[in-house]
Amino acid sequence: MCELFADEVEKGNRDTTHLSKTGYLNMITRFKDRTGFLYTRKQFKNKWDRLKVDYGIWKQLTKQIGLGWSASGKDIVMTEAWWKETAKVCD
Repeated sequence: MCELFADEVEKGNRDTTHLSKTGYLNMITRFKDRTGFLYTRKQFKNKWDRLKVDYGIWKQLTKQIGLGWSASGKDIVMTEAWWKETAKVCD
């Protein structure tokens, strides 16, 4: 889904902060072609909005001093106290 969003943005199918009508129509069609699932424009807009929030949280986390990564590089490794404090800020 993120690849499709990015592709539509690169094609210029974004009016302001969201995809244009053409961008959403392309998303609906291309996502259904790839996955077999049919979602509405509103569902894609809601996902876009949530991804923007998640990205903001991600940017905040990556600025933290002492931030560690697991051996796989997929998980953040920090103390339990840090997680509790960070969860308060991000909620």
